[in-house]
Amino acid sequence: MQAANHEATRLVADNLDVYLRRNGTASTYEGWIGTLHPENVTLDSRLLLPGSTHLRLWKERELERGRAPAEGSNFWKAVAGLARGATSRSAPPPPGG
Repeated sequence: MQAANHEATRLVADNLDVYLRRNGTASTYEGWIGTLHPENVTLDSRLLLPGSTHLRLWKERELERGRAPAEGSNFWKAVAGLARGATSRSAPPPPGG
């Protein structure tokens, strides 16, 4: 099992390296995850947990490239805010309200 996990991490890291070469300074964590896991265009919160392998690899590459690792972009924070707002607006009013 450990060998399979190591191989999976290597494949993810290889994908990250290709993404960074193709996108250069326009690279973002969210953009990379969008190419690696299109089903997570809205980032699954587990991908942002401190123990996330994906986030760890991203931060390592950012440091290697001389960039301070970002926790997340304002774009995705804004999208999350819009989604929360849309959800609250579409919810039925409380009884008696």
